Amino acid sequence: MNDKEKDVLFNKLLKDIPKKTLKVPIPNGYNIINTGNNNKFIIMVAKKEDGSLMQYLIDGKLNENENFENHIEKVLRETKQEMNENSSIEFLENFNSDLFQFKLYLQDIVKNELLIRQINAYFIEPESNYFYQISLTTPPFKKETVTQEITNILKDSIKPILSNIKYNADVPPMP
Repeated sequence: MNDKEKDVLFNKLLKDIPKKTLKVPIPNGYNIINTGNNNKFIIMVAKKEDGSLMQYLIDGKLNENENFENHIEKVLRETKQEMNENSSIEFLENFNSDLFQFKLYLQDIVKNELLIRQINAYFIEPESNYFYQISLTTPPFKKETVTQEITNILKDSIKPILSNIKYNADVPPMP
């Protein structure tokens, strides 16, 4: 590969890197347990002593023929394929911060007699067109003990996180 071909390839790769990084607040009581070093989708996973999880994921740049809603549909379809027949995922609401527009979904993961409830917030960083997901997950509960109150706690817990996502400094240029 000659220098001109290398420059073209390098510029193409740079175009696909998010131009800005996002600073996502970690709620009190959560400790980072994974920073995604070996997984291109995981940016960060944090855990509380009770087993609750917070996940911050990236699903890459939208394709040219995709929009936000199309990509969510694709993610939901792929998620449902991995779920058993007793599990579910449903739209909760739209939520807007000063910087981003989110779509919130409630996911119930059922295994044996236990249920894990998760709230997923999907959003696009508008300048780079990258698709992100932030999730809060409960520890396992007995199915019959999961109530609307738990859903409300998840919603009330994720909204301050979403409202406080900020831009870090621009990503430094690559050498």
